[in-house]
Formats: sequence, structure tokens, C-alpha cells
Amino acid sequence: MLKSKFLFLLILSIFSCKENHKSINNQNINAYKIDNKTDQLFQVKKIDSTLDTYLIYAFKSGRYHKILSEKLTSINDCREIKLYNNYNFNLDTLYIQSGIYEHAAGIEIGDKEVVYFEGDSITVLYSSNNIKGLCIIDKEGNGCKSLKPR
Repeated sequence: MLKSKFLFLLILSIFSCKENHKSINNQNINAYKIDNKTDQLFQVKKIDSTLDTYLIYAFKSGRYHKILSEKLTSINDCREIKLYNNYNFNLDTLYIQSGIYEHAAGIEIGDKEVVYFEGDSITVLYSSNNIKGLCIIDKEGNGCKSLKPR
């Protein structure tokens, strides 16, 4: 009788753990989806930089987004991105702080340059195909596609 109770509890705990794991994964995946088609714009809250990369902190739908853009010397048809203005950024996910990057504090890009995740508030790094340098461009460009982890 004791063996059957133990076996029942063991099987019950295995299935309950499996179900919880699935719901956590689905919740995490949905958290990284950005709806670029809505009318709500991103508001630029902060602009920072590293040696070769601009870091644009934009706010939309109750969340902050960290957008990486390569520093460029000359850009044609530049509409400069300014603090506290609103823009329609076309975001693409570059890195998510999960999977192989789950315990990473940041990602090394370029030449010994590190861009950091920020605790629980920013766990995804983005690029945008309508940003070049600190400019909004009307046509889709390359954005930050050349930034690769090293």
C-alpha cells in the first residue's frame, strides 16, 4: 500500500512539473513579441552610446526596449532621433537573455565592445530597420543587422 501511494505521488509530481514548465515557456515567448503594426508609437526616453554603437531606450506598451544602432559618420536624408519624441520603430530581436544567453550579463559585439542586459527590466536587445545611426529613415535600411555576438 505504501509503495502504491509513493508511486502515485511520484507520477503526479512529474506531470505537474511538466505542465508548469510549458506555461512558463509560453509566457516568456509572448513577452518578446512586439506589435509593430499598432498605432502606438515608441517614446525615446534615453540615448546612450558605446564606442561604435548607439543605445536607444524607447518605451511602448508599458515596457522599455533597448535598441542598438551602429554609429555612422554620414547619413543621407537624416531625421534626427530626439529625446522624448515619439517614433514608429520597426523592431527586430537581436538577442534574448534566455537559452544560450540566459546567464549572460551582456553581449560582446564589434571590437571588444559589450552591450548589457539590464536585470529584469531589459532582457531583449533590438535593432530597427528604419534607424541608421541616430536617424529615422523613411526607407527600410540595414539598421543594426551587422552587429553579431563574438
